[in-house]
Amino acid sequence: MKLSDLFGLGVGLRLGLMSGLGLELGGAPAVDLTAPILTNLSVYNVTDTACQIAVDTDEVGGIVYAVIVPFLQPAPSPAQIMAGTDGDGEPATWAGSTEVASLDTAAVMAMALTAGVEYAVYVVHQDAALNFSNVLSDGFMAGADALHLVPIYGQSLSLGSDPDGGPEIASFGDAAVAITGATQASPVVITAVAHGLANGEEVYISGVGGMTQLNNETFEVASATTDTVALHVVSGAEPSVTPLNGAAFGAFTSGGTVRKILRPSGHKMFNGGVRPHYDDAAAVSNINVHMLASRTASLVPLNERISKVQGAFGETLATGMAVRLGQPSAFFTTGRGAFTVENLSRTNANGFIHYSNFYGALLNGREQASSGGGRFRLGPIVWKQGEADGVGNTPKATYKARLKTLLDDLRVSASHATLGNRSGQKLISDQVGYGNLTGYSDIAVALIELQREKAGIFCLGPSYGPEYVFTNIDDVHMTAAGYRKVGEKFGLAVQAIIDGAGWKPCHIVAASRTGAVITLTVHVPEGPLVVDTSLVAAVANSGFTYTGATITGVTIAEAGLGGPGAIEIALSAAAGGTLRYAHANGTASRIGATVGPRGNIRDSAAATASYDSSPLYNWLCVDEWVIA
Repeated sequence: MKLSDLFGLGVGLRLGLMSGLGLELGGAPAVDLTAPILTNLSVYNVTDTACQIAVDTDEVGGIVYAVIVPFLQPAPSPAQIMAGTDGDGEPATWAGSTEVASLDTAAVMAMALTAGVEYAVYVVHQDAALNFSNVLSDGFMAGADALHLVPIYGQSLSLGSDPDGGPEIASFGDAAVAITGATQASPVVITAVAHGLANGEEVYISGVGGMTQLNNETFEVASATTDTVALHVVSGAEPSVTPLNGAAFGAFTSGGTVRKILRPSGHKMFNGGVRPHYDDAAAVSNINVHMLASRTASLVPLNERISKVQGAFGETLATGMAVRLGQPSAFFTTGRGAFTVENLSRTNANGFIHYSNFYGALLNGREQASSGGGRFRLGPIVWKQGEADGVGNTPKATYKARLKTLLDDLRVSASHATLGNRSGQKLISDQVGYGNLTGYSDIAVALIELQREKAGIFCLGPSYGPEYVFTNIDDVHMTAAGYRKVGEKFGLAVQAIIDGAGWKPCHIVAASRTGAVITLTVHVPEGPLVVDTSLVAAVANSGFTYTGATITGVTIAEAGLGGPGAIEIALSAAAGGTLRYAHANGTASRIGATVGPRGNIRDSAAATASYDSSPLYNWLCVDEWVIA
């Protein structure tokens, strides 16, 4: 029975490799003094009266115990969790246990929660040798209609959107319709034969000759006929609508298209925009100041717009994520571009302003989401950072340690600010590469290693895929279309984490060598595994390099449907070395699908971008393995 099939409360154990309970040594069992390790606690499928719980453990055997108590009750010890009480010894709201008898063990237990009440869940594993694991805890509010807070932290400041900016960042609906005329009047009336648009719908116009003032702008449709529409301007976070005055515009000459926009409904942002700490009209003048309370005074419908100051940029992921999230969500982002993970930490003097802005946004987000009796829940934190650490060549081990420390701090702050997640708080990021590097930096490999270590840090995947549409200005930042597509990929992963299934990218999970053949076991989100030289330009050996010998062939040996895949790499000689993928190859110091470090291996995911129906495959993660 799978955890997703269970009704009521399921306590699911996603178990790693089996750990021995004792070895025969001299005829007597060895004493097991190794405690189990719990990671990745999830509370999901929350209703008014029930929920499901899942946790990872690295040991089979023994029993996992769990209790749910009112949030402000004292934290229980392992012995108290076993006894089913809170930290004062009082009976828990619910208590239960399940034997860890095999992989994917699950159990169903009934319970009665109260809608709107905030709870904390505590979990501990006692193995067969009576060793206690670490205690994990998570917080949640009972209720099926909670608004999810989805924070973005890190490199979200230098570019982006503003609620009173330029063209809206949203997903296009129907196909583009050719424009054959436009009037120099108020309002501007465009002719587009059989456009199919209706009054009140929003449209995006591009490619117009002569009346170039219409290009790359968003308008609301009015006075629609079969072949014409009048254009109105929508502005402000709580939008006002006025006719577009084209009297002073250039005369229409030819060309251009109009497309309907589909904005995700039910999602929110602060009245100061998705980036409430940043006033787009002031460019970068206020990036190092504390966020104004007036810019987080209320939650309004999500309505991102491309920066008027910074053109086609849009360094937020919110709208793309909203397209993929199955529950109402509120988005905000804080941080600063070109800062290291250390500089964005709680204890760093340079980063404290940005960290405190993040904390303040959490506080205000909870307050706004909870106003009027509303319910809230905190989703995984999206970490969009890496520029400074990548260019600065921060060592892999250093970056991993600093990111773990940052997540620990964020867990504490999230608990204080939202009365919500604590040790269960999770973070997700993608593997970034930069145009002024000859390859991916060690931080890309750090992320996939943290994923394998089950540290509560998830790796979305690499940035060499075609959905990463980079500008030609700095080969670091993407266009608004790129952020929108990548936002959709983040949304798919964030939803999987919210649902309790967790997220696993297409990545190598094991590597071994027999003679002159290296065999890789690969997690494939949606099989089969494919070598694609169409969407990503062909690169030698599909992206693999090896220090110990020459690679003579790369073969997809087995491609499971939703299961493990296998890749075999033939060598010129039987030799140990370092195997890298998409790390330091390519022909230029740029990144992306056609130049620079990349690979040609992907899964066969069915999802397509709502923006342009392009595929959203999961490309094999940048990686590095030492092969014996």
